[in-house]
This record gives sequence, structure tokens and C-alpha cells, in this order.
Amino acid sequence: MPPKKAPTSLYEIPVAYGNVNVGDLTARLAVHIDRKQMTLGQADKLCGKRLVGRITAQAGNDNPEQDALPGAESETEMAGVFDVKSMGFNPKSLSTGLSFSIASIDLPTLCTFAKRAGKMFVEAVEDIPADEAGDE
Repeated sequence: MPPKKAPTSLYEIPVAYGNVNVGDLTARLAVHIDRKQMTLGQADKLCGKRLVGRITAQAGNDNPEQDALPGAESETEMAGVFDVKSMGFNPKSLSTGLSFSIASIDLPTLCTFAKRAGKMFVEAVEDIPADEAGDE
């Protein structure tokens, strides 16, 4: 049986993760994206949307654009659905938060992403249902 292929990604974005904030029903992971990695036009296509994909965090705090050394500690990966409700930008970076439903993720795994470098892979972009658009 051939090995399972990873889904094709619409976007593969090197990111720097910030803090994880946990609420009653959702958890939010702060994300910073270098402006060299994403245009404002691309960001606009993701803002206010529900994304289906996965996030990875490099072992340690390595550069997300470099491949891991053979035999080095493996990266952390988590697949899921996350909402991007707003975005901000400055001359050097874009910033946003990925909001996850706590019921649909492993919260201890999400917490390991804090303050690490990694990548965000987006496989599908959907509208956030109107009844959920204002929830945090």
C-alpha cells in the first residue's frame, strides 16, 4: 500500500506563533507572518474566514523555512478547523489569531505551539457561519 499523501495546500505559510489564550469554548493561537511571505491581497482572502488545514511547529525554535536535520527532534503537527476573525499589519508583519473550538482539538497539544516557529497549511477556505461570526 503506498504511503498516504498530505492534502494539497492552497497556502503554505511560514509563521511565528505567539501566546495561546483559552476561553470557555474556544482557544486562540496568536500568529505573526512576515510580509515577505504573504501579500495583503492574500491575507484579505483569509480574513473573516474559517480555514481547514494544519499547523506545524518546528522542534525547538528553528527557522520554519529550513528542513529539520535527520535524526533531530520531530516537529509538532495539529490538523483542524480554525477561524481567522481579524488581521492586523505593520511594515514588517501581518498578525492574526487562529480560533479553535476547544471541543474539536487537543488543548495540551495546541499549548505546545506557543512561542515557536512553524508553518500554517491551508487546504480549504470557508465562510464562518453568521451565527458564529461574533463568538470568541
